[in-house]
Amino acid sequence: MPKTKKTPFAPDQVVVATRTFATEDTVVHVGEKYRGGDPVVVANHSAFVDGETLPGEMPNFWEELPAPPEHDPSGGFNIRVQPSTQIPLHRQVRSKVEYFFPMQWAPGSAGERRGIPPPFGSALHKGQIKDVCDPLVRAHPDWFEFPARDVRLEDIERMTNEEVT
Repeated sequence: MPKTKKTPFAPDQVVVATRTFATEDTVVHVGEKYRGGDPVVVANHSAFVDGETLPGEMPNFWEELPAPPEHDPSGGFNIRVQPSTQIPLHRQVRSKVEYFFPMQWAPGSAGERRGIPPPFGSALHKGQIKDVCDPLVRAHPDWFEFPARDVRLEDIERMTNEEVT
């Protein structure tokens, strides 16, 4: 005897869909009515409620979602002020200028024939952290400066060890 899913609905009970979803064979839309014994209802019973449920009593999908994660204002999206953790501190330099580098059109393209630079490209932002060995830093060293940083316990210990030896 094959196992069947238990549903909270009687086979002849009228049920209504609480959300839109798709199965292999059909698409069920919010508010559509089915019988409790319908294979779609049996397979997806959590998406249905009793057909006499009032609209104000219908479950709200948005209330079932978990709360969003807490926002971290220092999240790493602001490349202008966040130092890079990928670049060692002694190799970090900070940009002093804003500069836009337009991309190049493909050779022979209509854009290249017009002679107008494309409206897209990359940018260097004031305060952006780069590696001192980056080709852009080598090409324009006057655009960059070494950032000042706070004294850390590791610095004090390193200097103390250098003094002792």
